[in-house]
Amino acid sequence: MRTKGVSGGVARGCQQGSFRRLVAVEARTPDDPSREGPPQHG
Repeated sequence: MRTKGVSGGVARGCQQGSFRRLVAVEARTPDDPSREGPPQHG
């Protein structure tokens, strides 16, 4: 149960950070495939 809670929190934070980064990257580079490749850690 402890791992479940920690995992959920970590996953949520990671997802939120990723989403925010994705939005920032897209807003900064709306058309840049070279930048839309490496920054994908899922």
